[in-house]
Amino acid sequence: MEAYEIQEILRKATSGKSIRDIAKDFDVSKSTVQRCFDRINQYGLSVQQAIELKPTELATLLEIKNSVRTGIYEPDFEHIYCMSHIHGKKRQSLKQLWQQYRESAPQGSKTLGYTGFWKAYKRFCEDLPISCLQVEITHQWAFGDVAMIDYSGDGLFINEGNKKVKAQIFVGVLAASGYIFCYATPRQTGIDWLDAQTKMFEYFGGVPREIYLDNSTSLVSKPDKYNPRVCSQYREFCDYYGSRPVPVRPGEPKDKAAVENAVKLVQLKVLNALRGRVFFSFDELNKALLRELDKLNRSPLTTRPDGVSRYDLVQEERISLLPLPTVPYEISSVSKVLKVQKNSLVRFNNIRYSVPFGFLGKKVKVLKSNKTGIVTIFDLNSGERICTHYPLSDKPEDIILPEHMPERIRMVMRSKEELATMIGQAGQASKSMCEVLMSQNHGEIARKVLRGVNSLRTSMGNAAFEACCEATLRRSRPTYSALREEAQSSLSNKAPKTNKKKVHQTFAGK
Repeated sequence: MEAYEIQEILRKATSGKSIRDIAKDFDVSKSTVQRCFDRINQYGLSVQQAIELKPTELATLLEIKNSVRTGIYEPDFEHIYCMSHIHGKKRQSLKQLWQQYRESAPQGSKTLGYTGFWKAYKRFCEDLPISCLQVEITHQWAFGDVAMIDYSGDGLFINEGNKKVKAQIFVGVLAASGYIFCYATPRQTGIDWLDAQTKMFEYFGGVPREIYLDNSTSLVSKPDKYNPRVCSQYREFCDYYGSRPVPVRPGEPKDKAAVENAVKLVQLKVLNALRGRVFFSFDELNKALLRELDKLNRSPLTTRPDGVSRYDLVQEERISLLPLPTVPYEISSVSKVLKVQKNSLVRFNNIRYSVPFGFLGKKVKVLKSNKTGIVTIFDLNSGERICTHYPLSDKPEDIILPEHMPERIRMVMRSKEELATMIGQAGQASKSMCEVLMSQNHGEIARKVLRGVNSLRTSMGNAAFEACCEATLRRSRPTYSALREEAQSSLSNKAPKTNKKKVHQTFAGK
């Protein structure tokens, strides 16, 4: 008889049952039951001491082997343990594994009945070998890094006319602070997921760098343990906010344990508090959800002795979150992948938009909001937001920003007024000279002349250039040519005397 069975017999005896009744319960003889008492007395143990010992310890003390009886085909309990503990569709019940064990036994060999099989398996589980031990990793999430999202299985109902509609409850949580968000949507379509996450980011006051999500078909087009594929619309959504989608392994809820726990809390603390109430719209329901959610987030954490709440922790985490964009993501946006041309522009819907010149020749993703007309450009490789263009007027027109161009191109693009302001930094005479030149020249000619004047200023320096402007203004007709003559004269007067002497000697030698 095994140690586990001996302990069960001893427990029955302590409950006041007679040896006859115990023998009947275990389908053994009275002498077998009596031998159990004799064996523990032989080793100096009381009944209570034997019961309090672990079965493995009692078996060692009584020199009982925890193996299957001799002459019976022994099950592979390591395989049975693994198949009964895996997650997903491959998991099997103990009854199924027992049937497989009996079918796999060699012909003519004896096998265990289900009761004996179950008892032997239970003894195996009490002292698992190292190969069956599972080590769980506890993540220490950094502030601002990860949010996890999921939908709750439970929902609430909304009265729409003569019918009741079940609202789906979206749940999101910041992994580091545990700050929870929930939101009611009509269904669980891709649009519902995106709408709920937009509201979640606003509630959090920022955007996490990564979003852990389940393999919902609305967001993940190809679930895979190592290389999942995210839907293009959801990737665009994450690119717009600067976040990164991370689908967890299929059938591994522990990968997003924070949101699994948050779902349970929302069901227990938020949804249960609202059951029995009648709601007539999603707005009404979401307002009620937020009120109960605020109570949950502000309640002290039972795991913290200092009375800190999730609301207290999120104040610190918000500093580490990415900032929200000026305009929330619009679901009706359209996008296109384009190559940045040599002029640092991309053409989208027959309108040209500038891109910083560091991206020349690279592919970018252009996202345009149909509602606001705002155009956002992303790096196709990293998903990083490069720039945002706001419409200049109601009419469609090119948007080319000078700061996106290299310095030499920016100079060509500057207006007369901008050039005059730059030149006027040298002094009052320089400003007056610009006014004279702009009155003498018009349009594109005036811009070219002022670019030449600014080139002189840059090469001479502000002080020398200011002196040349003063000398030019004293002339009867101050022009651009006169300014150049004054500049050449000033430069020649500053030439080293050694050069002049060498030139003179050369001519004298001739």
